[in-house]
Amino acid sequence: MKQKFTDLFKKNGYYILAALCIVALAAAIGIISTKTSPKDDAENAAGFTDAQTEEYAENTEEYSQDEVAANSGSDDIDGYNADEIQDIVTQIEESKALETGSDDSETSSNTVSDTDPDTQSQAANAAAADNAFDESQTLAWPLSGTILMDYSMNTTTYYKTLDQYKCNPGILIGADINSEVRCSYSGTVESIRGDSEHGQMVTVNMGNDFRAVYGQLKDIAVSEGEYIAAGNLIGHVAAPTRYYTEEGSHLYFELTKDEIPTDPKLFLQ
Repeated sequence: MKQKFTDLFKKNGYYILAALCIVALAAAIGIISTKTSPKDDAENAAGFTDAQTEEYAENTEEYSQDEVAANSGSDDIDGYNADEIQDIVTQIEESKALETGSDDSETSSNTVSDTDPDTQSQAANAAAADNAFDESQTLAWPLSGTILMDYSMNTTTYYKTLDQYKCNPGILIGADINSEVRCSYSGTVESIRGDSEHGQMVTVNMGNDFRAVYGQLKDIAVSEGEYIAAGNLIGHVAAPTRYYTEEGSHLYFELTKDEIPTDPKLFLQ
């Protein structure tokens, strides 16, 4: 039997060796394909979901920085060498840093929202409430000038340009075009509007339902919702509208209480 095997090997030795090599190569490829490289895992960490990243962190957190350093250059640890573990730890730390950065952005966004228009409006209303106007207060003149047309709600007054008589809910204070108009009493700018008679107008809510209306303006220097103090610039005198070409340039100044016109001269200094 031994002699027969020897003769067989001599005749077919080349083919037998070739077959053995092929079997060994196939076995080696099978072993390599069944093992996933930890380095490949680290390179693909960016594709993990949050849950997978967290699980990966829990599985690797036992390898601290000191342990990685202690095992540097040593044999593999459970199939991971020191460099591969360091790559994995770096991936996890970067992921946590990104999450922290996102939280900081949310905090920053909340800080910015504290300066939004609603917050500013609330602050303005609080300031106005602390210094609300009442009958014991006085108003500063918004500019220097002569009264061209007086307050007249109990009787009518003559309008030169219109050539007719009608009531006047405010006073017309004569002034040159471009004259500065100042705030008579502190308050919140309630509205900025315009019409064909009094041109551009600014209404300031002074509290306790008192409002001052400044008309025939241009170059308005305030905005709606803004809190302004007495003496602050509101705007400048504009050219008169077509309703007052004969009367000339002036500031229209009106005072109301509960939306009812009141003679402003009763409160002007």
